[in-house]
Amino acid sequence: MWSSFFQPGDYQAIIPEILLTMFGLAILLLDFLLGKRDKYLNAVAALIGLGFATVKLLMFWRILADRIPYTGFGGIFILDTFAIFFKLIIVIATALVVLISAKYLEVEDAHYGEYYALLLFSAVGMMLMASGRDLIVLFMALELMALCEYILTGFLRGSRRSNEAAMKFFLLGAFSSGLLLYGMSLLYGIGGSTNLVIIAERLAERPSPDPLSWMAMITVLAGLFFKVAAVPFHQWTPDAYEGAPTSITAFISVAPKAASFAILLRILIVGIWPLREEWQMLTIGVAVATMTVGNLAAITQTNIKRFFGYSTIAHVGYLLLGLVAAADGNSEGLTAVAIYLLVYTFMNLGAFAVVIMMRRKDIIGEEIDDLSGLMQRAPGPA
Repeated sequence: MWSSFFQPGDYQAIIPEILLTMFGLAILLLDFLLGKRDKYLNAVAALIGLGFATVKLLMFWRILADRIPYTGFGGIFILDTFAIFFKLIIVIATALVVLISAKYLEVEDAHYGEYYALLLFSAVGMMLMASGRDLIVLFMALELMALCEYILTGFLRGSRRSNEAAMKFFLLGAFSSGLLLYGMSLLYGIGGSTNLVIIAERLAERPSPDPLSWMAMITVLAGLFFKVAAVPFHQWTPDAYEGAPTSITAFISVAPKAASFAILLRILIVGIWPLREEWQMLTIGVAVATMTVGNLAAITQTNIKRFFGYSTIAHVGYLLLGLVAAADGNSEGLTAVAIYLLVYTFMNLGAFAVVIMMRRKDIIGEEIDDLSGLMQRAPGPA
């Protein structure tokens, strides 16, 4: 039975995820063996693992660029250029966060190996989200990512603000996961399978209008809109951004966004494509509201991290417009989303790197007023 389900090539396809998992476990062990002065080696080990994963992903890209996508594990996993591109964004973003975290953890005197291990485990979940073609795989991968995010948000155990942000993030995240799981259960009831391709075939056969299909679509989108921080499911974003360690704020503003858009695209374009007219209209309204609320709320902020939080919400609105274009069968809409996410990754992490560089003992450097005179104090970051 198992030999017919798992093929030799299946394990080759998940080598990047296996590598990051092994390096994450190795870091947990290494941390016990290192003295306080040598804790930087945890970051080095994480970067080595991410480097190996990047090389393997580039090899996959070269192999699959002109070939049919590889489908493994009985059809629940797909490796195509779409998945590889998003995985590269995730790995690169995680590597950059590891680099800026070394400085931040030194200032905070919080050298814990599990920090880097959780970053790698979260990256594994996000990479599986990009390749999942089955509702169960997508949900399990999403929850792996989310659980690591909750822990990392409250990583500064002595900070009340960090703990409060983690609790809010967890409670709202659990609610959104419940919505998403309910919607997925409805899709399973409609399709008789958790495979997105089969679900799309069954949806195409159902009469229109179909209230059950609409309910499934709305609840699934509500859960996913929370993950990408779209209005009106954005309330957690400013609090989580402000309370989380700055390096983790940088992380959750970029890598999980890429992974969440990967799963959103996969479900919309593959799973519920027969309902494209319905989800296109819904997405238009959410995109307009997200852009408007994000930009207007950002104007009134005095805290840099809350400002970036609302800025992220506005960017999500722009990205959703790419989905609207894709609903008309326009592949350029998907290309626009991919390119925007790539540019956004470097732009956002660069901005957070400046905030971390301003961080000193007893000087938080998180208020917009702290940027006053930055050109004189630190011309490089300015």
